[in-house]
Amino acid sequence: MTACEAWFYFPMLGVLGMLGVILTVFSHRIDPKWFLFVTAIIIVVFGCRTFARSFDYRSVYTLAMHDIASSKDDYTAYTNISGELTSSGNYADALHYAQRSVSIFPTFTNYNNLGLVQEHDGNYQEALNDYEKGLTYGNYVSIYENIASLTMLYGNYTQDKLLLTKALANFPQDSSILLDAAIFDERNNDDTNAKLAVIEASEYGQVPQQIYNEIMDSTPFMLYIRNFDITIHVP
Repeated sequence: MTACEAWFYFPMLGVLGMLGVILTVFSHRIDPKWFLFVTAIIIVVFGCRTFARSFDYRSVYTLAMHDIASSKDDYTAYTNISGELTSSGNYADALHYAQRSVSIFPTFTNYNNLGLVQEHDGNYQEALNDYEKGLTYGNYVSIYENIASLTMLYGNYTQDKLLLTKALANFPQDSSILLDAAIFDERNNDDTNAKLAVIEASEYGQVPQQIYNEIMDSTPFMLYIRNFDITIHVP
């Protein structure tokens, strides 16, 4: 998250062109040996800098820690660290970094990350609160997808149905949300709506064939909720 080298491609053409003009016009005053010497020094300096920075880019976590050391208010780096810690199961530290990111500059991205940390740690109400706060900063599809998956773990029928309805109202063609809605309806013995939702989900994205078949056949199946080590028996 430093500088994108693509920004330098086009301007560099102009720089090289100007250098070419200077060398042509003042060729009788410029010793080519000195020019080559200066060029070699520049290449070596930038080469060493590139080699040193390569150690920071070994992983997202390493780069983010380096960025925080350089800038204590880099909220994006705190979010990246939180995501890496969540992946490794270190939820306590992940929560700390996620909250730090939100406190510096709240966005739908870091609120979504904070909600995920809370959800992984089993704090479902806090997760829902964070997701809803994130939506005040923009309709972020990942937040709605995470809210839809949260209905598998927390809440009551009425509340969960409202959450799914709201998610589908904003993203009616999102296959992930549609699949969650199908599973939700199947769990609550609403076979008709479950079948309609899973058919729509398969039209807009990939649906596991086994889940599709079992919902269509109204047969029981075990379900692994994405991102969580939880299985649910769908009657």
